Amino acid sequence: MARRLRALKDWCKLAEAAAEKLRGLRPGVEVYVFGSVVRGRITGASDIDLVVLPDCVDELRSHVEMVKVLEDELGDLAYLIDVHVVGRSRLEKEPYKWWLRNSIKAWRYQ
Repeated sequence: MARRLRALKDWCKLAEAAAEKLRGLRPGVEVYVFGSVVRGRITGASDIDLVVLPDCVDELRSHVEMVKVLEDELGDLAYLIDVHVVGRSRLEKEPYKWWLRNSIKAWRYQ
């Protein structure tokens, strides 16, 4: 539990690393972070919620590929990350609209 909390306290670095890996897989994706870590309410049950806007329409396939890349590249730290792949056509619907409105970009370079 202590290792998990330490990793979550440095969530920005882990989110940027995840975004970098996802953009390596699919260069056109946009990655945002939302949830308790962004609000500063980290607990032992927290995770890092990522909204990923894919560059294709097959959300399920994108999700599977992205989770695999994170597991392969980040090891056991990948289990702290919850990937939500959301097609652009769903962004005007809740909860996706709220997620994006209450998120920050997950990488420095844009």
